[in-house]
Amino acid sequence: MPEPTPPEVRAAILTDIKARKYSQRKIATKHNVSTSTVRKIAHDNGIADPFSREKTKNATAARAIDNKARRAELAALLIEDTFRLQKRAWEEHHVVANGPEGPETLTLPLPPPREVQALYTSIGIATQRHMELENFDRDTGDTGAKSMLSALMQGLGHAYDKLNPPPPAEPDAQP
Repeated sequence: MPEPTPPEVRAAILTDIKARKYSQRKIATKHNVSTSTVRKIAHDNGIADPFSREKTKNATAARAIDNKARRAELAALLIEDTFRLQKRAWEEHHVVANGPEGPETLTLPLPPPREVQALYTSIGIATQRHMELENFDRDTGDTGAKSMLSALMQGLGHAYDKLNPPPPAEPDAQP
């Protein structure tokens, strides 16, 4: 059986408990005792629930609210990006080309098709991410995870189909 905690150590532990500056584990480590010893000393001195998690719980809830607000802000920025990208797909486009006297800047009435394709791919991605952020805070339970997995599987299926087109059909053989 372990030796009883000396009175001066018990007094120091009690002082730390009453100060409410340290966690139960920190006090135990500081005084080289177990956490159960710290709890027992608090109980023996009539201190109910000295290591309440209420502050941690409140801080966690506040952080969750802050993160939700940041996601809402990001969603709004993403939707604005889609409008800027869409506008850019229909504006004049400047390219640098090699001319007879060196590089020269050409102005095209619209961006080249590859540029437009890249812009609309970016619009699609930004729109999708916007909707995911909007749905993240709207969903309860695992609905968001299910819809995200469904979208992921659908996207993987499309990518597979693009990379592995079906072989051309063989003409009917006639005897």
